[in-house]
Amino acid sequence: VWIDAGTQIFFAYAIGLGALTALGGYNRFNNNCYKDAIILALINSGTSFFAGFVVFSILGFMATEQGVHISKVAESGPDLAFIAYPQAITLMPVALLWAALFFFMLLLLGLDSQFVGVDVFITGLLDLLPASYYIRFQREISVVLCCTLCFVIDLSVVTDGGMYVFQLFDYYSASATTLLWQAFWECAVIAWVYRADRFMDDVACMIGYRACPWMKWCRSFFTMLVCM
Repeated sequence: VWIDAGTQIFFAYAIGLGALTALGGYNRFNNNCYKDAIILALINSGTSFFAGFVVFSILGFMATEQGVHISKVAESGPDLAFIAYPQAITLMPVALLWAALFFFMLLLLGLDSQFVGVDVFITGLLDLLPASYYIRFQREISVVLCCTLCFVIDLSVVTDGGMYVFQLFDYYSASATTLLWQAFWECAVIAWVYRADRFMDDVACMIGYRACPWMKWCRSFFTMLVCM
């Protein structure tokens, strides 16, 4: 249960996935990253708390209608989004409108996640290229090539055995163990290879002051212990 909860936090905050690093690259050099981190955590936690009321109110209603325990209504994942919720929507007034809005919301949730995912890959790739390799519209061309490659790979998900391919990706590439170890090694590289003091000096140069010492200990020890 704790591993699943940790995985959900990783996905909710995009921790260890490069999204925050890529998006942070668009900020001003002197932008206060610590302030942004606190604001992001508060907004995300508030949104998740509110979403919990929405999800479990629907599940509780379905459990009452079916006369079963709430844990028997649906598991998390595809069953919740494509079975339990559509069943609940059919019992609401103007069901067709609510069904259209619900699946349009799912479409937007998937698209905005892909925007960030592609940007992470493209930003990291272009940052590795030397300036001598610069060509006009190279970012636009890179995005088209990346999206085309992802489209070709993802065609396997819409085949007859696509659900098994999806579960394979979900279990191995986005599993709790993979994310936790990825975050562990990221912290290890920053704290022990790049050095935590050097990293804090870099941040201090950006925001104008040095963070509290406990930030160093979190990066060097506490976060790595939690990931383990």
